Amino acid sequence: MRASRSARRLAWLSLTPEPEHLLPDLLAGLRPPGGRSPRPDAAARVRAERRRMERLVLRGTARTWLAGLDEAVTLVGRAAREGGTAQLAPALAAGELLAEHLRLLVGLPGDAYARTTAQRAALDRSVQGLRRRLAAPGTGPRCIR
Repeated sequence: MRASRSARRLAWLSLTPEPEHLLPDLLAGLRPPGGRSPRPDAAARVRAERRRMERLVLRGTARTWLAGLDEAVTLVGRAAREGGTAQLAPALAAGELLAEHLRLLVGLPGDAYARTTAQRAALDRSVQGLRRRLAAPGTGPRCIR
């Protein structure tokens, strides 16, 4: 039995809610300030990310959701290549979360899984790079003796 057009159109909403709950906190420190001076404080950046995510879920479509995820993949990739020490752990957590979420697309009707092949490959590279950087001496969590 084939899913109705409406069911296929809304299937993306059945994916796990972890990205909408966890990504705002993780991405807030990865997004560049966008020319705003002074840079908004951490709480304001998290609120902005939550509003962005809420708009995607409540008013978006599968296409806009995937575009939002692609933007998040870009932020993780930038942090993997150029991020400061404080960005590495949040970028790794975001990358792992995004990678899992994108793998779940395989169970949805349509071609979203195939369309996100490049993002999954980019995330795999970024996550590996982040793990290497975090394992390097002087970049991991500091122990106080």
